[in-house]
Amino acid sequence: MKKTAMSNQTPNPKAIAEAELMQTVLEAEITTETPYPWNAAAASRYFDQLEAATPELEVSEAEAKGFFSKLDALWGKSSAKTTSSVQLAGLAQQLSSRCVSVPQAALQAIAQKANALVDSQLSSLDQLVACVQDVLPQWDVEDLQVMARPYAYAMRSEEPKLPENVEWESLSEVEQGRLAMAIANWIMTELEHRKS
Repeated sequence: MKKTAMSNQTPNPKAIAEAELMQTVLEAEITTETPYPWNAAAASRYFDQLEAATPELEVSEAEAKGFFSKLDALWGKSSAKTTSSVQLAGLAQQLSSRCVSVPQAALQAIAQKANALVDSQLSSLDQLVACVQDVLPQWDVEDLQVMARPYAYAMRSEEPKLPENVEWESLSEVEQGRLAMAIANWIMTELEHRKS
């Protein structure tokens, strides 16, 4: 009776993985000539023997400089990404305080796309369209271009304006498109100001 009740239960994947790991460790312990020393005194001798058996690693000064220059380049990219994600979070927070109920996912999608495109060679019209395409996938590119024209060809001295206290869900599709375009324009302008 107990066997039937247990056979109906699905096995726990974690328990299966733990059992397989234990089996692998025990089999390795039995089959290897020099098993891993589990006590501290034997571990020291074990690692000393491994070090003696391993050839000395010689690194030239040129190899070291190359390695560290690559590391510096990677570190710089990482810190730039961190900075841009902090900036995006700040922009999204400013926008959400102005446009009360725009979905956070929409703001984040527009801000991330704007950040990726701010240094691109695309025209400002194409940048704005690309920023809102993911948020408004039902729109054709041509329709988005028509909606982006007033922002893309506006006078540079004008500060972008955003409506306040707007509820995204209560807007029509056209109004959502206009608001998304205004948000994209505002973010692109903010990112350009921060660059300079």
